[in-house]
Amino acid sequence: MACVRLLGPARPAWVFQEAGRRSSVAVDGVLAFNHAGAALQAGAGRFDWTRASAGLFRPHVNTSFSTLSEDGSPTTLVLDRVDEHPCRPGIEQFSLVFHGPAAAVGYGIYTVRHAALGEFDIFLAPVRARGDRASYEACVSRHVGRSERA
Repeated sequence: MACVRLLGPARPAWVFQEAGRRSSVAVDGVLAFNHAGAALQAGAGRFDWTRASAGLFRPHVNTSFSTLSEDGSPTTLVLDRVDEHPCRPGIEQFSLVFHGPAAAVGYGIYTVRHAALGEFDIFLAPVRARGDRASYEACVSRHVGRSERA
């Protein structure tokens, strides 16, 4: 099972995914969103969060990820950096920081597409705006199996 921690100034949330099962979002401990897990299953161009790692995203720094903005228009976010946040053995935590147009996306779950990684749903939170540009962050936490540990 993969768990994506969603951080924002107001309400932390969590996304849970298990391959072939339902995916859910919990905000403040309350289930806020639930849909058929088939939309997040690996294969058919969908990214498999159960295999997500900082190392997997790092080669894609300075590449474009496309999504739809809050008003439904296409927008491009560029992966600026991947920050690792080690906490304890068996848990991998990292954040993805994107740059893009200001107010392109608000707090919420967006379907994001990348040429090499495929398509995936992720919670994005605006973290800083300067003029017509902004930074957006997605925080990821997942259990790492013994075979994956360094």
